[in-house]
Amino acid sequence: MVGMPTHVLAVNIDYVVDRTVGSATVKGTITVGGTGSLVASDIISFSLELAIGSSTATIIGTAPSNLSGTALSATPTDLSYDFSQTSATFRLTDPSSVAAWTLVGPFQSGQFSFPSRETVIVTTTLFGVIVGPTGVQVIATAPAAAPIPEPSTMILLGSGLVGLAAWRMRPVAPTKCRHKGCQLPTGWWS
Repeated sequence: MVGMPTHVLAVNIDYVVDRTVGSATVKGTITVGGTGSLVASDIISFSLELAIGSSTATIIGTAPSNLSGTALSATPTDLSYDFSQTSATFRLTDPSSVAAWTLVGPFQSGQFSFPSRETVIVTTTLFGVIVGPTGVQVIATAPAAAPIPEPSTMILLGSGLVGLAAWRMRPVAPTKCRHKGCQLPTGWWS
């Protein structure tokens, strides 16, 4: 339908980011509150460590400093960015520093054309750049959920515990008589 949002509200999903951008790395988490094409309000929080060599910077926030276009999308397992979307931007930064992670689609400014790029800025002089990434790329993944035991597994476990309890409570045969001439009783345990 025209005018309907393209994202679907869902349970918050924590995506794990582990990317190499030129000589830089981006590691951490982004929490998103929806799937499909995302808007700025779908980004719940982020906590990322940007590094180049031994220099690091941490950026923490609750919203992207810039999210334009429909290039950022989420599924239950992947957070993706479409580098082919013209003039689309996704930027995470901490206002208290220059550190930032930016993904930009190709754009035109006057007579100049600029290719898509991914940039990590740690300090004003340390940054990593990949120029010209193309197509849809997975930028973060959701960890696999722990398997939930099936009911048959629980029944098997329960019956094993009941059997163990019954075996533990069975009567034990006496091993010797205290008086001469007595006989040991006989029963199902003999």
